[in-house]
Amino acid sequence: MGKGSSEQRTAHRKRTVLELALDILEQMGQFHPEEPHWYLPTLGVDPIFQNCGQGSALLRKALKQCDEDGLTAYLESSNPRNIPLYERHGFPETRRSKRLCNR
Repeated sequence: MGKGSSEQRTAHRKRTVLELALDILEQMGQFHPEEPHWYLPTLGVDPIFQNCGQGSALLRKALKQCDEDGLTAYLESSNPRNIPLYERHGFPETRRSKRLCNR
């Protein structure tokens, strides 16, 4: 068993995860476009409605607004399973950052 109390080990793990999360956010910020754009930060579909076209419908609506405004769109995905959806709608995968865990 490692040194320190269980509470100390838990606190250390939380600090480590927080530091890694802040590092990832900093990395992501370096790649945001500088020109005016729509940033699509969150796209979510209730699991019972996933794989039924709801994500595509949400993206189409957002991208229609981008087209009307004459702006590009930028997004980030924390879930590799979503990348094919984004690629189908014209978003190329440009970079990958560190993951917080190995799930």
